[in-house]
Amino acid sequence: MDQEKPSTHFSKEQIEGTVSALENKSFEIFVQSLNGIPMRGLVYCEDPYIVLQKNAFGGVRTRVQFTVNAMGLDSEESLSGVLSFVYLGGEKQIPYHFVVEKADSAKELSSLHHVQDLQRLSEEDKKAAVRLFDYRDFLSAPLMQTAKAMKVYELFKTCGNRTLALEEFLAYFSHRPKNALHRKSYRFAEPRKEASPLDFPSDCSTEEKISLCIRRGERSEEAFTLYKKGVEENVKLTNLYENLLYSMPKGYKEELPRAVYLYFSYEYRVEEGIAPGLYYNILHNF
Repeated sequence: MDQEKPSTHFSKEQIEGTVSALENKSFEIFVQSLNGIPMRGLVYCEDPYIVLQKNAFGGVRTRVQFTVNAMGLDSEESLSGVLSFVYLGGEKQIPYHFVVEKADSAKELSSLHHVQDLQRLSEEDKKAAVRLFDYRDFLSAPLMQTAKAMKVYELFKTCGNRTLALEEFLAYFSHRPKNALHRKSYRFAEPRKEASPLDFPSDCSTEEKISLCIRRGERSEEAFTLYKKGVEENVKLTNLYENLLYSMPKGYKEELPRAVYLYFSYEYRVEEGIAPGLYYNILHNF
């Protein structure tokens, strides 16, 4: 009768290792039937930080995988317990012991005391800065311990383009003037032409005038007034809002129509590839 039971061998008698805080790490055990009789069994663990890939195992040779989920654990904590195997022919307990160590990303975050530190890192290693900005524990960085920083980060965190999100975050906290009197020209800004009266056919409607201005690339104050009127009247024309901003007079301090703020939501800017810093200027009356 004993010959009909598998002679089971486990590749490890105990499991030890280190796991970075706030991260997951996978481990595995190989189980083999030495006498060639297929195995059938279950494995379980009561520790909520141990996640088994599957509870059942079988066959002549199989692999049991599990993940140690260190989310919510502090560095220098430890996890100890057993994996329990129940199978045809017996029972087996494999003890484990894992030490939680401080993640490299957490160490780097602790060095970001000011936005300038993140800016400096971005200039030296853009990929590293984007990785930290995208890190799930970024809010623990010292520079994020203000309501303003958290609010701005919340605005950009849902963006799929993390590089652009980082650039916008840094642009918001940069030392740019809040009006356009001394700002540098962006790459999308064309030199302003000498103002000259706009010429339209006598029977043109407002929408037709705006359409002509967009096609001609008009950037005068008169064109700006037309664009603004089109926004207020909810005229549906491609690039109307962009032309409104591009033609905005220097030092313009009046409040823009609310539709402009809604139109330039972060998701739209990412989709259209609008240059970093534009949203900052919208928020501060360009």
